[in-house]
Amino acid sequence: MNYNNNDHVSPQVARIPTNKSLTIPLIPSRFQAFFVHLSSAEGPSPIKITLHYGDGSSDVRITSVNDYGKKLTEQNVDWSYVWEDVAKWGKTMAVREAGNHYITTYSTRPNPEKEMTSVVITAEGGKNLIFLGATGVVN
Repeated sequence: MNYNNNDHVSPQVARIPTNKSLTIPLIPSRFQAFFVHLSSAEGPSPIKITLHYGDGSSDVRITSVNDYGKKLTEQNVDWSYVWEDVAKWGKTMAVREAGNHYITTYSTRPNPEKEMTSVVITAEGGKNLIFLGATGVVN
């Protein structure tokens, strides 16, 4: 993920409104791991993640993105941190809120035997679901 405050034209993150989806097209590949980096504000955001494969099949994952101010718990088995306990910065490059902000990543657990062609993230509720990026490990 590359962020640059000088680039005020290109979107650097994507907000996914409730009942809307974001599609991530992929070069068809067999992934042993695939992660989506997400944040939620003003409460948690329930989501559906659909993994599409080249044979026409798909796998669905139902989960919820914690609010960015809430730590993960033992129940969040497929979640981990991208950034932990970071400050919130304003447009003037000044700290607006120190610490206690968390950016999380979700392990989608793709089928390593199938070529994945796209990932669709659907906001099923919540107020502010933010997609920050995705990464995978190809077999």
